[in-house]
Formats: sequence, C-alpha cells, structure tokens
Amino acid sequence: SYGVLAPTDTYGQRMTDLFLKAVRTNGSTAKIATYPSGDTTSWGEVMRGFVGGTMRGKTPVPTSTFQAAFIPDSWKNLELLVPFLFYQGEDRLVLMGTSLWEQGPASPSPAAGALVRAMAESGKGTPDFWEGIGYDFVRMASVMNLQTPWTPAQVNQRLASAQNMEWSMAPMSWSNGKAAQAL
Repeated sequence: SYGVLAPTDTYGQRMTDLFLKAVRTNGSTAKIATYPSGDTTSWGEVMRGFVGGTMRGKTPVPTSTFQAAFIPDSWKNLELLVPFLFYQGEDRLVLMGTSLWEQGPASPSPAAGALVRAMAESGKGTPDFWEGIGYDFVRMASVMNLQTPWTPAQVNQRLASAQNMEWSMAPMSWSNGKAAQAL
C-alpha cells in the first residue's frame, strides 16, 4: 500500500489522480492526505493524521502501514514537508515525487547547454522535461531526414541511427517499436 500526500492545488490533485489510477490498476491501495501548499501552520496536524502519529511518552510513533509516500509538490515545499514527517516519528517511508516527470535538461552536453541558453535568452526560464523532450524530438526528426514517400523499414533504419545523437536530456532508445529513456 502507498500514501499520497498532496497539495490542494490543481497540479497536486491531477498528479494524485494519475498516481491513484496506476496504484489501483496494480491492485494496491493508498491512503490520501491533502494540505494547503501556502499554509504551513496546518501541516503538523495533517502529517500526524497522515502517518497516524501517536505518542509513547515523549516519543512520536507512526502507525501507518504504507511504506512509500507519493508527494507531488515542488522541491521547495518538499524540503519543508519532510521535517514535519520526521517530527511525527516517520522516518521509514520511501518518498516519491514527480521529479522523474519534471526532470529538466541537466545534462552537461552541448545540446542541453544550447537549449538552456535559448530558453534563457528568450525569457522563458529553465527548460523542463516537456520542453527538453520536444527539443530532442525536433532535432531527432531533422536528423532522420525522411522524405515522402517512406516505408516503415526506412523509419526504423533512421531511428536506429538517430538514437545515437547527442541528447539534451537522458538518452532515448528504440527496441522492437518501443521507446525507452534512461533516466
């Protein structure tokens, strides 16, 4: 079983829904708790309820049965939330977040550097996962240089050679018609 500790904002709720769908597909269960992301004064009580915190003398003891918690929030808020969990005695959980989905181009490659510079120069901030994947896709499509008409065999041949390009993010590869990314 899992725990889900999510902010009440739209992003937190959407990520919670996606996570719960995956959990239920695998026949697992999840305990859910929500908190207002801007109101840290309520977090202590939310954490106590989330982990089932009780006191044994002066020592907080969690009673939760789940062993992993999904927290779809920013790193900034996560740094504030985790101490609340520890304060309630919960130091056993595997904490999961959306960082894999939000992974930005942090590679030292020249392609990542070019994307980061272009985004900064245009005032768009730091690229995230979706911008990086879009950038890599457009670059890969141009490297494939497919001309119409094309055949599936030509696409597969071009994909095989294009996957060796320099990526701005984690490299992608194709095998048996399926894409994978080494995060």
